[in-house]
Amino acid sequence: MNEKSFHLDYLPDNVVKLFENLFFQKGLVYAVLFFIGLVSGLKISIAAFLCIATLLLSLFCTLISRHSDSLALIIISLFLIVNYETTNTPSIIRYLIYIVSGLTLILNNRLIFIKKNLTLLTLLIFSILVATVYSSFQHYIEFKVQPFFRDLFVLFVLFIFCLLSKDIKVNLQLIFILLIGALFGEILYLATNEIVGYLNYSSVKTFILFIPYYLFIKGKNYYALFSLFLCLIVISNYGTRMILLSLIFFSFVGLIIFLLKKGSFRSIVFASIFTLFSFFSLQYILSYEFIQGLKSVAFLGEFYDPKSTSIYEIFKILDPVRYAEHQIFFSRSWTEILFGNGLGAGIIDVKGYLGFVNYYQSAFSQEEINANIYFNLHDYWIDYGLRFGLIPALAIIFFMAIKPMIEGDIFTGIFNGVMLICMTYSGAGILIVALLNRFHKHSFDHQ
Repeated sequence: MNEKSFHLDYLPDNVVKLFENLFFQKGLVYAVLFFIGLVSGLKISIAAFLCIATLLLSLFCTLISRHSDSLALIIISLFLIVNYETTNTPSIIRYLIYIVSGLTLILNNRLIFIKKNLTLLTLLIFSILVATVYSSFQHYIEFKVQPFFRDLFVLFVLFIFCLLSKDIKVNLQLIFILLIGALFGEILYLATNEIVGYLNYSSVKTFILFIPYYLFIKGKNYYALFSLFLCLIVISNYGTRMILLSLIFFSFVGLIIFLLKKGSFRSIVFASIFTLFSFFSLQYILSYEFIQGLKSVAFLGEFYDPKSTSIYEIFKILDPVRYAEHQIFFSRSWTEILFGNGLGAGIIDVKGYLGFVNYYQSAFSQEEINANIYFNLHDYWIDYGLRFGLIPALAIIFFMAIKPMIEGDIFTGIFNGVMLICMTYSGAGILIVALLNRFHKHSFDHQ
């Protein structure tokens, strides 16, 4: 049991002891979190307000010096922010959680700078300032306040990683239990409802993959594979392709790095056979009519189509909007591609690549479509690449995903890569990625 925090000296000892004994020593917190996750997965209207309960519990844990639990609960609160087709968490609650999460990032650091990180951030800021000034003279670049403040927020998060963190490790087990409940809820919802359109509009839906990640790092590989299968069932109904595509990509990269570092001849042969088996098995699975009806999975069938002439043609057929966005992105000068157009930048579609787009087939706002100026591109590398540059965007992928793989932590690299690509379109997603990468390293060792 933790000692009572100085913040609660005015409370009787028995109040703190009762809370800790009931919730943590007797394990009631696990039952509560599983239930909250279950309700969240079932898409019940009250789910939009469940994040209030976990936020309050996080604040109380902070006051009684249970910082590991508090960190987990604030991450859970971010995950529970709801963005369904018919129900949303009120803005005032969302921003309150964002503020508390930001303060959590700030206060759990020492005022000691990591020189390498600070040097890299200084170079990035200098590059962004030059790009911003340069782009202000370009007729095809516009600036907007909302993405400007989002970019400042991203720079703030990057600055936090220039500081030495306190020795606090997030309690991953609490997150795992909540997400297990959410997974069961999602599966029950799928079994009892006819799904039309997107199951979940929030970028943090990708976080459900934390379940197999946690089991893999705990060494429970068979349970991890089974949970991954269940997660893929849910993901296939989300209606988005990028989660599965990024999972396949980073898994393949992780496999290559593992074989290059530790692979014997036998393991390389086994991996090759397994890859071929997976390739032909997937072709067989994709032949089913039911699977072909799932947008987030059926796109893989295009890679088996003998009529497909090139990867570019496949890309254009699969997602003409993303294809057009890449055309716009790479139509600029090489300096703009590599170093970006500065904070808050948006790009005018001068050549009309996105002229076919309407409000109902993309994530663009009606204002963007009407003005033909685009600030919210679909993919991480061109969205952040537009403002920060392709080099910084790819560098962050390297440090977050590829570097852990090279250092031997394959599962963390895969999970980080998928989170980075699929979750950084919202404040909640950025904060979850930041908090986990700040406080998760080796934190499972003490669970």
